Amino acid sequence: MRAWVAPMLLAGCCVLMFAAPCDAGEAERQRAMELFEKSEQRYRAGALEEAQRLLLEAYALDPNPVLQYNLGRVYEALGKLEEAAGAFRAFLDGTPDAPDRGAIERRIETLEKQIADRKVLESRERERAKKPPPPPKPPSVQNTGPGAAPWVIAVAGAAVVVGGVISGVLADKAHDDAAKDPSFQGAQDSQDKAETLATIANLGFVVGGAAVAVGVGWGLMGQPDAPPDPNAKRAWQGAPATLVFRGSF
Repeated sequence: MRAWVAPMLLAGCCVLMFAAPCDAGEAERQRAMELFEKSEQRYRAGALEEAQRLLLEAYALDPNPVLQYNLGRVYEALGKLEEAAGAFRAFLDGTPDAPDRGAIERRIETLEKQIADRKVLESRERERAKKPPPPPKPPSVQNTGPGAAPWVIAVAGAAVVVGGVISGVLADKAHDDAAKDPSFQGAQDSQDKAETLATIANLGFVVGGAAVAVGVGWGLMGQPDAPPDPNAKRAWQGAPATLVFRGSF
């Protein structure tokens, strides 16, 4: 195809120079040939828009079919497929005995297929643009649980309970010492100590037991992806019974 283009361009120049219609003035024919030559230079340089403009100006001065062929080449390079096919048809219509006519007709068929494919693609894009985008998926919230905090509270509460037990044992011992001490002052001191330890023991049971209940309840209810514990409420309400030591006898 390219080997035929150069002779065709040369033939176009000859037609412009020697076979122009009689009513075209010599100045217009000369100007058309100059525009034709410039368009070929701009086409080879890649300035396609300028080559198109020059060819259209030349065709307006002298409607030679060769200019339509060159316009077809420029339109095709610009991606203007409909215009390219139309220019090639105009060339064949104006040049019934054009050499390599079959090749140009096959080129027109190829362009028509490309045009049809592009229209189908554009139609699909328009249909896709009409469809509303799917709603965004809500972010998945994963319950990771309360962590180690409730168990720390439970362990600390258990330690306070243990301290209460120790204080209770010491309170009993101090009470026994008060009962055995023959002196009034010694017995009174031991009794005061016993009452203080008993108070500490009672506070240890109350505070430590509550901390154990809170920590264990919080930890069990805050487990990730676990079904609710039907006894969770009961765990909060059922704190260990308070062990009370007597402060005096």
